[in-house]
Amino acid sequence: MTIIIMSAIVSLLFDFSVMIAFAIIAYLISHKIKQPANILIIIAGIIIGPSILGLVHYTDAVSIIARTGGIFLLIGLGVSFTEIFNRRSIIVGISGAFLSFVGGIIVSYFFGFDFLSSMFIGTVITSSCIAMTADVLRRIGRVDTVTSKLILSAAIIDNIIGLIILSSITVFYTGTSVINISVTLAAIIAFIVLVIFTGTRLIPRFIDRFDRYFGIVIPHITFMLGICIVFIFAFIAESIGLLASVGAFLAGVAMSKSLSNRFLQHGGEYIEVIYGAIFFAAIGIATDISVLWLMAPFIVALSFVAILTKFVGCSYAARKFKIKRKYSIIAGIGMAPRGEVAFVIALNGLAVGIVSKQVYSAIVFVSFITTVFALVTLKKLYEGNYKINSQPKPKEKSIVVK
Repeated sequence: MTIIIMSAIVSLLFDFSVMIAFAIIAYLISHKIKQPANILIIIAGIIIGPSILGLVHYTDAVSIIARTGGIFLLIGLGVSFTEIFNRRSIIVGISGAFLSFVGGIIVSYFFGFDFLSSMFIGTVITSSCIAMTADVLRRIGRVDTVTSKLILSAAIIDNIIGLIILSSITVFYTGTSVINISVTLAAIIAFIVLVIFTGTRLIPRFIDRFDRYFGIVIPHITFMLGICIVFIFAFIAESIGLLASVGAFLAGVAMSKSLSNRFLQHGGEYIEVIYGAIFFAAIGIATDISVLWLMAPFIVALSFVAILTKFVGCSYAARKFKIKRKYSIIAGIGMAPRGEVAFVIALNGLAVGIVSKQVYSAIVFVSFITTVFALVTLKKLYEGNYKINSQPKPKEKSIVVK
């Protein structure tokens, strides 16, 4: 047993060494060509993964660390938010999710999938990837704007919608108790409501009081407390059926009004760089290139529909709230990336037998294509203001047509 454990540790250390080494190369190239690093890191993941060099495989350990990377990607983002949910973000999130769900069903059914599988694929493309979107906005220096808050808030909404639909499909396919599903949904809603209306008041007071008594004596202990709170929220979220990264984002939001939020945000940046690189590399590692040739028409069609439905649904809803055309377009494009939630939903379908491994790999390619599209397009929309790793630009004075 000891030998097996030691072997697993050695293998894991090798995997991390290779992933981080190739991520460094990707960062250097991105700096040279003045393009975002995360797409290059995904490509690096494909190169070192089973599809090409076979140096690293998508093991359970790599999956866990990658999801931890998603948590760290969202801590700093949540801390910068003082409010997240309002009527505008809820409607934008619902509109994009509904159109994506219907569009995914139609495309999948057209390519010969049965109705249940088509519904499942539609569910997969319902949810935007919060970590992907957050990193895109951060790298173009637009993380602390009104538009970014709208995008991320709406992304949280459609993530919840995707998980609710997943739960409903699972009921019909596996015979899971409707009562159990209802309890799960009630727990998710209760958790979010408590964080928004209670956590945002109590947690900042607790952190500030803790910092007043202990932070002066042990300078870094307040940051440790913040990380502890993040993992507690991530644990709760994962336990009740949400993603851990959603819990981390909500923890950041809860801590956003603390006097120590600046230190919490800056302290997590170095951790975020490492774990974020692993997160994006793992996406490439999980990709099976052979599926690209076998299912190319389906991948292209699903990617097109995934982008179009989010763009139309979210930008149209934003315009209905009299948001300026430019920012409505940005909102629609910013919701395009698919990722972590899509992977979780797809893996669930793979586990219960609704979809095949080929479909899962196709979904990884759809995530890659939608993310590249969002990166390139958002950069063009912000042309002239784009800088790699730049500091956030001043907040937009107004995104609403007066």
